[in-house]
Amino acid sequence: MLRPPIASSRCRPDASGGDAAWITDLQNRFFDVRSAMDYVGFDADELSWVEERPRYQFCLNVAVADRMRSLLEGGRRGDFEAIARIYFPDRRELSAAARRFPRTGIGEEQAALADNVYQFYPDRVLLRINGFCASLCRYCFVRHKVSGSGSTVGRAAFDDMVEKLRGRPGVRDLILSGGDPLLLSDSWMRYVLERVDEVPSLRVVRFDTKVPNTLPSRITDELVLALSQLEQTTAYVNIHFSHVAELDASVERAARKLRRAGCVLGAHIPLLRGVNDSPSQLRSLCQALLEIGVRPYMLLQYIPTDGADHWRVPVEEGQAIIDEVWGSVSGLAVPHYVAYLPHGEGKALLTPNHLEGEGIRSKRGTVFPLT
Repeated sequence: MLRPPIASSRCRPDASGGDAAWITDLQNRFFDVRSAMDYVGFDADELSWVEERPRYQFCLNVAVADRMRSLLEGGRRGDFEAIARIYFPDRRELSAAARRFPRTGIGEEQAALADNVYQFYPDRVLLRINGFCASLCRYCFVRHKVSGSGSTVGRAAFDDMVEKLRGRPGVRDLILSGGDPLLLSDSWMRYVLERVDEVPSLRVVRFDTKVPNTLPSRITDELVLALSQLEQTTAYVNIHFSHVAELDASVERAARKLRRAGCVLGAHIPLLRGVNDSPSQLRSLCQALLEIGVRPYMLLQYIPTDGADHWRVPVEEGQAIIDEVWGSVSGLAVPHYVAYLPHGEGKALLTPNHLEGEGIRSKRGTVFPLT
């Protein structure tokens, strides 16, 4: 059986702390499109849209490759293609139309307090704590800043970030982002959480991550222990999901372990053309997430990004999708539909409006007067 190559040691996070097993899994990644195609078991004739010489880096974790191969071998062709689109480069990335946008459309530089420190709202600060991911998504709006072999913020730089937080007593919510913050080693994570828990004003620490999806072996007993020892802050783990076929048994186990650590789990769902752009696809994903204890939190509108315009679903179509999902599933399973705004202005709600004239429209289309 084909096996993926071992990645260069420069991709390796600090390996101290007894977490070698998941780091070994992390090193089992593909950086070559053809090798990944051979491993998963398909060729260019089957997926004619695949670009073997992409403009942006390709990186695929073996856990995701195994998931795709299992779907293909199990005859779940549609599910396989949906997952493949997330990670394999599309020829449309090279088109002039797809390349007319800036590298990032949210203007995070205008919200920067310092290198890798951003404040979009008065009570929240985001720390970009590393620059690498287990696998690289083709739609990512910060893919020019992250890679499969990026760096981690050093201890001195992190300590400086913490001191900046101490100087902002109005900040109650800290978002750890990247890259992927859960790719810090267990020993590094313990240090980060201890320092964060010491900041007097903080009550919430959020992890913006895809690791429980792409590298579920990372959710080690040591990580769970570190998260469970937070005293002042509550940990919220927002996991990126795009399709119901991502929710296999390993993902469910990872979610269960995080819940046992006292973490509150949510899902960020990017709205993607060809992956989840129908009410039935989104409904299936949201219901399945709720069943494993992950509440669908945000449905994210496409962010204009260089080389990614083919992912865009128009807002009106997105509103129609979320409107049809609403009322057909539990309210707990309906995410907020939001769009990132430019110039560091944060997000805006795109929730469908049910007001009609002086009344309000029900799911069945009946208009009732507002009282």
